[in-house]
Amino acid sequence: MPVHIGAKGFVRDSVTQKGIENVTVSVSGINHSITTGALGNFQRLLAPGTYNITASVTGYLPQTISQVEVKEGPATVLDFQLHPTVSVAVDDTPDITSAPPPTTEPPVTTKAEKLPPIHKSIQPQDFRHHHYSDMEIFLRMYNSEYASITHLYSIGKSVESRELYVMAISDNPHVHEPGEPEFKYIGNMHGNEVVGRELLLNLIEYLCKNYGSDPEVTRLVNTTRIHIMPSMNPDGYEKALEGDRDGIVGRNNTNNYDLNRNFPDQFFQITDPPQLETLAVMSWLKMYPFVLSANLHGGSLVVNYPYDDDEKGLSMYSKSPDDAVFQQLALSYSKENSKMFTGSPCKEIYPSENFPQGITNGANWYNVPGGMQDWNYLNTNCFEVTIELGCVKYPMAPELPTYWESNRRSLLEFMQQVHKGIKGFVLDATDGRGIFNATISVADINHPVTSDKAGDYWRLLVPGSYKVTASARGYVPVTKTLNVTEDGALVTNFTLIRSGADIHKEDKGKVSLMEPEKPDPTTQEFETLIKDLSAENGLEHLLLSTSSDIDLYRYRPYHDLSESLRGLNLNYPTITKLTRLGQSVEYRYIWSLEISNKPNVSEPDEPKIRFVAGVHGNSPVGTELLLTFAEFLCLNYKKNGAITKLIDRTRIVLVPLVNPDGRERATEKDCTSKIGQANANGKDLDTDFISKELSILPDDAFSFVWVIFSVTSRVFLEIRLTADSAVKLPVFLNMSNERLHKVVPGEIVLLL
Repeated sequence: MPVHIGAKGFVRDSVTQKGIENVTVSVSGINHSITTGALGNFQRLLAPGTYNITASVTGYLPQTISQVEVKEGPATVLDFQLHPTVSVAVDDTPDITSAPPPTTEPPVTTKAEKLPPIHKSIQPQDFRHHHYSDMEIFLRMYNSEYASITHLYSIGKSVESRELYVMAISDNPHVHEPGEPEFKYIGNMHGNEVVGRELLLNLIEYLCKNYGSDPEVTRLVNTTRIHIMPSMNPDGYEKALEGDRDGIVGRNNTNNYDLNRNFPDQFFQITDPPQLETLAVMSWLKMYPFVLSANLHGGSLVVNYPYDDDEKGLSMYSKSPDDAVFQQLALSYSKENSKMFTGSPCKEIYPSENFPQGITNGANWYNVPGGMQDWNYLNTNCFEVTIELGCVKYPMAPELPTYWESNRRSLLEFMQQVHKGIKGFVLDATDGRGIFNATISVADINHPVTSDKAGDYWRLLVPGSYKVTASARGYVPVTKTLNVTEDGALVTNFTLIRSGADIHKEDKGKVSLMEPEKPDPTTQEFETLIKDLSAENGLEHLLLSTSSDIDLYRYRPYHDLSESLRGLNLNYPTITKLTRLGQSVEYRYIWSLEISNKPNVSEPDEPKIRFVAGVHGNSPVGTELLLTFAEFLCLNYKKNGAITKLIDRTRIVLVPLVNPDGRERATEKDCTSKIGQANANGKDLDTDFISKELSILPDDAFSFVWVIFSVTSRVFLEIRLTADSAVKLPVFLNMSNERLHKVVPGEIVLLL
């Protein structure tokens, strides 16, 4: 069928036979490459002809398949087998693109450790207050000296453009290893609470210097990826004053907002605008599968666990579903700090404070709406506690060695808790690959977690017997009874059977040249549909000429748009899937509607088309076109042969409004105003691709990405051909428009 013209297939590791993600697939003579998806899959649009196609990626020898013949009709199937540049054991830890085959044994091979005899650990020597430049040099120095186990990166910038640095420490610090948990420490959220900042720098020094000689440190680094952010509020720190016991100078960020009251809250609407530091941390937490975290503060000496507030806004115990787990986590830290464990550490400053065993429920201490630890727990898989490290917020430098000695064991012991509970993989019974975003739920605990890209998951639990269920869209759920002990995490894999029987399979040969399919009665109609869509103003003309029952002459505000999408999903549940991709700056949902004959079944070899509109809130034409197009597709499924074939053989994803905040500000009939063009932070999303709204768009391998803009009286539909598809589309280039100057071979821009 025409929709599959070109070349497609998989790129695999020749030793492990696992798919390799992010491989560059290039065609000789065409200056436009594509990359493989999460499973090593690729689809490359090509006109009929003969090509030399190369697959290359760091760590592997490139492979070129010559004289690949592409014909009219089905795509030519290619399988690349890349040889590692270094030897790789077949039973090594699975790479991120696939999980190990279904088995009752643990999927991750334990790493052999060659450790010398136990000797006394090397303690930090660098005890002083590190201002920003000093801290930056310190981090770069350790990253340079211990390059094999460290990775220094920034998650964004503060208001005053200071980097928000993070040091990752692991035996493979640059990548997530499937089956290995991710842990984080965050310090200095309040700029004048500095002990956490210095302790984390000490911890970096301690881990680096003792790796390979201290068994505990070596085991921890080999089995965990540890992320350490010494300062979340570097601007506030620069304003704070040494010797401050209980003041507020430097507590807030440069815009004078308390960052620990700035996160979205489950009980109250946070009216303060989200700060750069807050948004950076929220985006960071969505990028990594963090399991456990601690946020280091100062001004008291106690471990505080969720919830931090309650629906009444009162200081009273606010229990989370995982209250027992959080108490265990908090105790793991406090019991190693003798002064904290006494429960009455700051009598001189706060004589009435008493924390049995050095721990407290956050809301039972005092109410904190907008706190970071609750947001972690409610919006990610990460369990976080807040640790108050001392009664004085900014102690004098000579006192810092005492803080390290009091907290060293606690910091290490808390990190060990990431290896408690249960862990494993959720696997597809058909091909043994990991299932991304599967749900792992525990009976009687209303807090599910989800699997990562390779199907790996972690679920912290206290010792006991549990009924645990793994489920995923398009699969039959599996429930197991598990007994969790005090020992390390219980490794449990879940193998799920697909609920649908129709499964696409790939041919196995290196090059398989398939004969074109015989024309069927709907082929001509399908090709006419594609041609109509390709023509100037094609989508608009198509809808006007064929959609007499659809209202094309109104602009829908955000609420009506949301209801329209819900209505389509409710009325066409077998071919639609409505998903919340995330929220805008002002917390409006950004919706995605998938239209396919199997919207809840993962089919990685099926071409995907994504339409994105509403990047500029004051240009609603594209949004309305997509809403109308969605209804047109649903109405005509099983009625129109071409539409039916399109939906049956592709996955169409519509994101009609990326900038809902701007849309709500825009005014109808005001054609020259720029009100509503930018998002709520004043960012033009067309040029600022790290903004919150665009950062949440999924990074799947799409056959097309169509971005609809409104430019004066016209709408431009940009199609980026990044993989296999079947359409031969005429190219319309309007080089007088600056947006089109960067069009490269292989991209198509349609004027609508």
